[in-house]
Amino acid sequence: MKPSNASRLRKRKALETAASEFRDAQGTDRDEILAARRALWRAEKSYDRAVTRAEGDLATARAPAPIAAYGHRLILYDDRLSTPKRTHELVRSVRAEVTEAPADESQVQLVVEGPDWQEVVNGPRQDEEPLRRLALAVEYAAREVEAVKTARRPEIKPAEGRLAAARIDRLGIEEAKPLLDRLADLTEDGERVLDMAPGISTGHDGVLVVTDRRLLFVGLRHKFLLPYDRITAVAAGGKWFGARLIISTPSGKSVVAGLPARHAAEIAELARQQLGAPSLGV
Repeated sequence: MKPSNASRLRKRKALETAASEFRDAQGTDRDEILAARRALWRAEKSYDRAVTRAEGDLATARAPAPIAAYGHRLILYDDRLSTPKRTHELVRSVRAEVTEAPADESQVQLVVEGPDWQEVVNGPRQDEEPLRRLALAVEYAAREVEAVKTARRPEIKPAEGRLAAARIDRLGIEEAKPLLDRLADLTEDGERVLDMAPGISTGHDGVLVVTDRRLLFVGLRHKFLLPYDRITAVAAGGKWFGARLIISTPSGKSVVAGLPARHAAEIAELARQQLGAPSLGV
């Protein structure tokens, strides 16, 4: 199944984060791909914090306003009511009334009924008036609940959007990690990784890697590994995010697309330096 555009974009964003850090690293960081992994780890922590903040914002936006209560036995909010055992959302059909307790003349009871639920709260007869006021408050809140939800929506929608975006960015890190792990497994002892960039080869997302020994494309379901003694030419072409790298060998060509034009040219030049070949273009 082909990856969705959203999946491709979030994975690219995560790999670009790793590649940017990687290109700035020095020494053994390049050799062991530690810089890219550290960049993903830092991005992961940053996205975790963003998710936590967004979850807090959404919880605040959704938080109900308390209106009235009968101790802890029943608490009325502007969009729900809560008892020690359960919470019910208010709807217009909710009704509440105070009646005589059937088995005890010294008691009255508040009965609140929803579409498929009922709550009964017993209290002494001297609490009859507070319970009647609470019953009226319940029915009023039920009548107004749609207006309350509508008024709250402008705060909830942006908070939901921020949370969704933060979770998507976090998911991109998870999708990128296996590629770096696979890259670490494919590099040989003593092989120096010189540069890397996210790209697409034969429809597969992955990472293009330049080492001091070869060019690699590493995806989860597709890869190629081309030693420099098998490569006859390397050229970059196209513009902006439509740039591509064309790697020629005696048996054919391998193409990596979806590269920023400047970075594609830099990778092509770096690969040609390893080949000892003159600069080329398409």
